[in-house]
Amino acid sequence: MVRTCCEPGAELIDNNKSEMDVDLDSSANIAVVTTGGTIATSGSGEDVSVDSSFIETADHRCSVIPFMDQPSSYLTSEIAVRMADGFSALLEEYDGIVVTHGTDTMEEAAYHCMLTIKSEKPVVFTGSQRKPDVDGFDGMVNIKDAINVAASPHSVGRGSMLVFDGVINSALYAEKSESIRYHAFDSVRGGLLGHLVGGKVVYTCPPFRGQILENRVYGRVFILKCHMDVDPEIIAPSVELADAVVVEGYGGGRVPMAILALVEQAAQEKPVILTTRVHNYHIYDEYGFPGSYRYFLDRNSPLIFSNLGAVKSAILVKLCMGNSMDHASIVEAFKV
Repeated sequence: MVRTCCEPGAELIDNNKSEMDVDLDSSANIAVVTTGGTIATSGSGEDVSVDSSFIETADHRCSVIPFMDQPSSYLTSEIAVRMADGFSALLEEYDGIVVTHGTDTMEEAAYHCMLTIKSEKPVVFTGSQRKPDVDGFDGMVNIKDAINVAASPHSVGRGSMLVFDGVINSALYAEKSESIRYHAFDSVRGGLLGHLVGGKVVYTCPPFRGQILENRVYGRVFILKCHMDVDPEIIAPSVELADAVVVEGYGGGRVPMAILALVEQAAQEKPVILTTRVHNYHIYDEYGFPGSYRYFLDRNSPLIFSNLGAVKSAILVKLCMGNSMDHASIVEAFKV
């Protein structure tokens, strides 16, 4: 079970002993791993190398390590597996990793790494909203901030993080909230981890991270979004072909009548995860009508309830299947 800073009993960091009062470890050895994205693309579409000029003002020893060079919209589970394996190997040599990555799928890559990298050392994702050859390029400050976060001794044990616009988000909660402006990511369902002030790292939550799974994925996952005209004839073939289904329901976890029988039947045959399309997602209600969360509980439905969003639910169930987990174990894995 993940403990957030908002839960009763969570121990907050003493503000009188915050990172503002701690000198960062100047001997930290950080790997800056490049994967492509806006931060490495010019207006003409040409690749821009993330070399020493990006990190020459950093306060720590850094090595730039190219991993790949492609838009993050090309990300697949197989690439995420290779990332997590590669980063795990690097963490045997370095004190932390900064990953420059496109923002389109940064939260997905970071969440996969949070679930699968066993090391307690920090893995910090960052990038930019503007290209290096336009006014207002934000990549330089984001990389420098990310390096400072990766080098902070207080970042140990926090799993994967996203650093953007001076804000530190956990990969568990981060979702992209801006497509153009600098503040690319926000935390949903949980508070942000901290922020940077004058290059200094300030955390407002204690360290936490969830379960760790073996870095293996399996199967095809279909994300079914509920809406007023959802058509069972259209979605039935995809539900049939999928190895698991994530249902993005209404409100606190409600499924429209048009697809209720289809969803219930699928849940008898394969993992079917119910979450909500609401941005700050929580699964809960007290209604008892057919298709409601309480309806499923009262019927002891095999549906798996998720307080993650649809995309992260899909990542988690694919890893669960890759780890050959049975239904009961998958249910437990989603209790975050």
